[in-house]
Amino acid sequence: MKNKDNNMVGIVIGIILLIVAVALLLWYFLRPKDVSNNNDLASLVIANYPITFASDNTTYSIDIDEDVDSIEVTAVPDDKDAKVVITGNTNMKTGSNEIRITVTAVDGSSKVYTVHVNRKSNNDITNNNDLDIDNNDNNVNDNNDNTNDNKDNTNNIDNKINSIINE
Repeated sequence: MKNKDNNMVGIVIGIILLIVAVALLLWYFLRPKDVSNNNDLASLVIANYPITFASDNTTYSIDIDEDVDSIEVTAVPDDKDAKVVITGNTNMKTGSNEIRITVTAVDGSSKVYTVHVNRKSNNDITNNNDLDIDNNDNNVNDNNDNTNDNKDNTNNIDNKINSIINE
């Protein structure tokens, strides 16, 4: 009977050790972990519009031509587990637009980077007719100068002819 009691004690001790081991494993894997509050961007690239990026600078400005209505934006978070959402980079209207890049850290805190976009209109383009008018004015002045030069030359010739005749 003693042998049977020893076996039961061994089984109970084994079960207790197994329960303790499972509890430790569960605690280790399910314990609250330190969560990151890093909501910075590591990089921000606006296709065809170079900017000087710094993670602590949250505001940027660019001008786009009137025929551009969407912009490709690439934003990489500093923390690989942070989430990035980009809005406002499509369906641009003439004038002021805003692209918002929201970075949400693992702990739920967020930071918004803003790109102010000015979409030019046809009225913002330099009018080439103004340049032609200026050139035409210059041509008229050049022609007047040439006419005056010709008059001076004619007067000189007339004077020489008169002086020869009078001699």
